[in-house]
Amino acid sequence: MWQKWHARRWESFEFWGLACAACGSRKGWRVSNGSRRLYSYVAAATCRECGEKYFLKKYRSAGPENQCEALREYRVLQQLESDPPLAPHVYNICPATCAFSMELLAGQSLDARIKQTPPHQALDDSLRLAASWLRKLHCSPIQCKTGKPYAQLLGQIETSGISLAARNKVARRGLEWMRKDLAEIEQHPAEQVPLHGDFKASNLIRTHTGVYGIDIGLRFMNAGAMDAAQFMADLLLNRRIKRYGNHDIAHMVEVFMQAYGDNSPESRKRTVWWLLYFLLSWWERELEGWAPALLADRLYSGALAEVIAFREECDGCDKSRAA
Repeated sequence: MWQKWHARRWESFEFWGLACAACGSRKGWRVSNGSRRLYSYVAAATCRECGEKYFLKKYRSAGPENQCEALREYRVLQQLESDPPLAPHVYNICPATCAFSMELLAGQSLDARIKQTPPHQALDDSLRLAASWLRKLHCSPIQCKTGKPYAQLLGQIETSGISLAARNKVARRGLEWMRKDLAEIEQHPAEQVPLHGDFKASNLIRTHTGVYGIDIGLRFMNAGAMDAAQFMADLLLNRRIKRYGNHDIAHMVEVFMQAYGDNSPESRKRTVWWLLYFLLSWWERELEGWAPALLADRLYSGALAEVIAFREECDGCDKSRAA
């Protein structure tokens, strides 16, 4: 009964407030695949009048036009239509319901592709495809506000992670490396670029025309290594829960940064700094939820230890070159 009521609600015009962009119909939709996400509802839908297909997205908290998340994302996608990289075309928007319609992409996410094909080949290909798409985004002329500096972010994570660092030596070691590398990273500032903000394999769709990015934030600008590290941190955690192949982080960084076009020692060091940042901040957030702390500790401490070992290896190579 609940599922039937939910399906009828999603297929009504009132729920989305969106007319068909092709014929203007307001008769509603036939929803073939819908889901509720953390902050939104999404659905693959067909117009009841003309049969045109769309992807619909509705944020769960609607508000005034200047506070509508749907409007902000809609405008981001509009900006990307005239410049690479590939992103879905947008059609109609209804600020009153915080919903908008966009192109329904016929393809497969890189996340799904990695799981369904031979791990080594799929992961390497996905790393290269993701890096190429990301490079195009970072070269986009879009401007947004500047993100927080490294020192401020480190201060926040040190404050929020006091208890974690006190009880876990791996977390403590990760913070030590972040502090140690901070001065050198700040001495070699990277170009500020528009960031995706939630860059991971499930937010890249491969179609016959190319790779498309979805859920693009572009909320602020910072070093491109931030997006790259977020992508690899997500892969690293998924690999540890046996969803992906057994690539180590050194291989991931090498393949990704080569395809991105910047595999310099400074770029790798920034990427490792952001890897430590994401793993520590996600670990802290995980402990605030309902999941057992033992499971979170096992997952994150293992991934963090691997990144730390890679950072120590890089430090040894740097000293050898200097000698």
